[in-house]
Amino acid sequence: MALTSVYLSIAPLEEQLQVKTYPAKDWNGTEYEKGEPVTGSMMLAPLPLTPRDLKNLDSGEFSLEDMKFYQMANAALLAVNDQIERRGVWYTIRKPPLDRSTDGGYRVYFAKRQLAGPS
Repeated sequence: MALTSVYLSIAPLEEQLQVKTYPAKDWNGTEYEKGEPVTGSMMLAPLPLTPRDLKNLDSGEFSLEDMKFYQMANAALLAVNDQIERRGVWYTIRKPPLDRSTDGGYRVYFAKRQLAGPS
């Protein structure tokens, strides 16, 4: 993997964050049901959403209190509805990752702040 300027910019911002994933359990005919949550940790670079991000994302889905998390492409993939904890606040991934693994070596997750703890 080539080291891009984005990769070099993200690397110093990475933090070890707690994540809660929900592996697929059973197929119910239309989708996989959520399995039991699995808690672990992962290196992610958290950044606040910017007004430019909000302009480019679905209208009203996100706000400035939400976050984006950058991940190096060689790490395990997170899924929609997985959760990330940072400084006591939980965020839920609401969109599939913006995948820049082939051209930039990273992924971007857009996550909504939870008003309560993890579900």
